[in-house]
Amino acid sequence: TQAPVLISLSEESILSSNLRFIDFFVPGILAMSIMQSGLFGVLPLVEWREKKVLKRLGVTPLSRSTIVISQLVFRLALAVVQAAILLSIAYLVFGVPILGSWLLLLGLVVLGTLVFISLGYVVAARVKTVEGATPIVNLISFPMMFLSGVFFPVDMMPEFIRPVITAMPLTYLADGFRQVMVESSPLYPLSVDVLVLLGWLVVCMILT
Repeated sequence: TQAPVLISLSEESILSSNLRFIDFFVPGILAMSIMQSGLFGVLPLVEWREKKVLKRLGVTPLSRSTIVISQLVFRLALAVVQAAILLSIAYLVFGVPILGSWLLLLGLVVLGTLVFISLGYVVAARVKTVEGATPIVNLISFPMMFLSGVFFPVDMMPEFIRPVITAMPLTYLADGFRQVMVESSPLYPLSVDVLVLLGWLVVCMILT
């Protein structure tokens, strides 16, 4: 009709614009630190059992649930402080923003910590010595460190290893952190990340 064009459209991604490597890297490092804190944090419990400390505590008025809950609360507090220090350094030194909800981020930190503590307890419940538990914990943590998208995107991984990546809880924790912190392009919807982590938590608690 040769009428003048009043409106024109242009497309621009709002998920990955201005995303630097450090913006990708910090959420992965946060997820990895939570994983290591949760898994390796159960080794003292194995040591207590090996040195008969738990047996001595068993003759005191303390219940088993009190001992376990105290360790759980301590590890959760440690994870929150650890996350706060890491995020403060990332923001002040590297300018990594927190674009999403701080409350949601805290919830993911707590959920991730519970998942990896419970996964560590699966090992601690079945291994009698620290020497036996340490290599098993390393065997669990090392593949997740390098295959869960902590250091580089999962899209760079070969297709044949994707089923392994999909099964790892750290994949979903790192993906959730990136969505909340820097609003990066998601691997999965955030609700899927949370549900998978909850599934891991429930299964590990049952096994423990």
